[in-house]
Amino acid sequence: RQVLRLGAERIGMAELKGRLRRILEEDPASRVTVKAEANVTHGQVIRLVDIVREAGFSGLGIGTSMAPPGAAEGP
Repeated sequence: RQVLRLGAERIGMAELKGRLRRILEEDPASRVTVKAEANVTHGQVIRLVDIVREAGFSGLGIGTSMAPPGAAEGP
């Protein structure tokens, strides 16, 4: 099951777009950063990016983290 967080709050995918729209209405300078665990698929991240754009955000950041030393690199 997917777990989404909006700030520190857990939120369902179905309510994400509406919540993001309200945030943007309250503060048009708001920014969004998408951070994903390693097991999240590319398609799931793209779906989140689409929802952020549909909510009215014109740009977003992608959060990354470095792999620990000695971790295998991706393909």
